[in-house]
Amino acid sequence: MKKTNSDHSLSKEDFMTVKMVADYLDVSISTVYSWNHKKKIRRYKLNGRRVFFLKKDIDDFVFNEMNCCKSMKQLEAEVYRESLQKGRK
Repeated sequence: MKKTNSDHSLSKEDFMTVKMVADYLDVSISTVYSWNHKKKIRRYKLNGRRVFFLKKDIDDFVFNEMNCCKSMKQLEAEVYRESLQKGRK
């Protein structure tokens, strides 16, 4: 199901842990915490404890902040995401 701007429902798959973000971007966990501390990426806390990130926010961060220096893993992930999006149309 394609989400529209009026559909603000989020699923469990829309959120990523710090480790998931680090693996996704091929960076260290401390780098993710550093970006979070510098407010480069938005975070969400559930019950004031664990930190989560929206995958869309991470993708926006990569596109806007890291576009010039993507790793092979990041490029492969981007191609994979684009192929999934084309399959939804």
